[in-house]
Amino acid sequence: MPPINRNPSLTARVLAYAGDFSFGQLVFHGLISVSHIRVLFESLRALVPMSGSGGDSIATILAIFTLTTIIRFYTSLFLGVSFFQWLVGMSTGASGLTGRLCSGARVGIEFLLLPFLIFMLPVLGHKPSLIERLSTALLKKNKGFRGVMGVMARPLVIIFIFLSLFAPLLRNLAIIEGVNVEFSEISKAKIDNEVDFSKFRFFPSVFFNFTTFGDLEGDRFILLPQYEVTKEGDKTKVKPYLGIFDSRNESLGFLKKESRVDWRKLAEIARRGNPFFYSSYPFLAGELNQLQLKSLSERALIELEELIINSLELSFGNVTKHVMEHGPFLGGYVDLRQALIGLLDVGATPRSDTVNLGDRKFLRFRQLFEEVTTIEKKYREILIPLSETTGDILRYEWDATLDAAISRRDFASSFFAQAKWGEPAEQSFKSDDLSALSLIDLLLDQSLDAKQRGAIQEFAYRWFFEKSRFALMNDKKPLIAWLNISMNRIYLVTQSRSFYEKLGKMFLMLRHALKVGDKEFFNLEASRE
Repeated sequence: MPPINRNPSLTARVLAYAGDFSFGQLVFHGLISVSHIRVLFESLRALVPMSGSGGDSIATILAIFTLTTIIRFYTSLFLGVSFFQWLVGMSTGASGLTGRLCSGARVGIEFLLLPFLIFMLPVLGHKPSLIERLSTALLKKNKGFRGVMGVMARPLVIIFIFLSLFAPLLRNLAIIEGVNVEFSEISKAKIDNEVDFSKFRFFPSVFFNFTTFGDLEGDRFILLPQYEVTKEGDKTKVKPYLGIFDSRNESLGFLKKESRVDWRKLAEIARRGNPFFYSSYPFLAGELNQLQLKSLSERALIELEELIINSLELSFGNVTKHVMEHGPFLGGYVDLRQALIGLLDVGATPRSDTVNLGDRKFLRFRQLFEEVTTIEKKYREILIPLSETTGDILRYEWDATLDAAISRRDFASSFFAQAKWGEPAEQSFKSDDLSALSLIDLLLDQSLDAKQRGAIQEFAYRWFFEKSRFALMNDKKPLIAWLNISMNRIYLVTQSRSFYEKLGKMFLMLRHALKVGDKEFFNLEASRE
């Protein structure tokens, strides 16, 4: 009777290696977020001459192949075979310390020669591969109970291989369930029919890069020019932003300009490692490659929104559906999700949707923060422009009270509804054309001539005088406080500029009168007689 052939079958060998490779994939995606590992991967990527998603895929496969080999090497030193070879019922004929070292050598030789499939041809005839013979550590299939258990484990290995397709979800696991996606589009805000349009006029803003049409000089919403002063080494950095005070509800909001978004770079993140990107988003991919193009077409914008939705909605709960619809390459979607979440502040679960503000669509993230020291809550929106390839990210923040919510809604309707974004804003120095937005644009502009600076100083004093008079006459204590803060910050950022010395002195006088409630200074006593 001929001896039983105990060489592992081709099916068992392929299944075991696929299991080891899948485990290597899990480890790779779990470690790739670590900065040092990422640097190593980028170094490997630089060695791959092919550009685009093909080169990214090759670099990823090489990285996983190397990592798989390292894992197989150490498990072979311990078990004589890799973990999944052991699981499907394989062992090695070599024993003792020498046998373990030979098993490790088998993996090392395999790393060098496996790409040359000619060394594996004997396996087709149920014989040991040339790699095994070179290492003298031949593989064999177990018999008896271990052999039966190996056969029974094969369905589990197949399931594991399938689940490894979801390995990219292990990247930054802490945030994978962190976004509550509500992608029902918010309708464009409309102006109330009862609004008095005779008081409306255009308000340009170079800083915020839009022109809006409305009644911003009324008594309800008062725009407060603000400046954030920070030290960066020996340099002082001054960053303007807008305070919004609702005199009806006495609530306060802020509008700030944050960093810029570059959808070309973000789309590149999503594209990496996804060979289906160009076929899934052809218009977006084509337009983002046109470097001179500043605005996206309607079709490209639709695909961009689809890409964002697919990235943000990706979670353990819908990963199977995602793979069925968009393919098994999840890494780009997870990386884009991570990049978008990186634009937000930590500490509050974000909700996302899209919203039209004037003639531009924004991706909006909403967060509710709780101040630990004051037990107060803050509502914050991060607004990311979608229709432009690059654009400024806006931060819109209010208190998290019912009154503040009403203020936030009403201000957006009056301020953003008619906004025209990206249009050149022409500044006029006529007193009737200047506004609080003009102060943010022009107050620190060193290119102005003496006449223009004089007009700005005169307007700034007159504007703050009228708002201070209104606040004192109506006993608006919160507004009084914020007017003082605003004037103080303007004083601080202009005191080093000698040409604003007159404005500084006038502000000192105005602040003192407002602080002590000098009604005679504001002609309030005379107005009541």
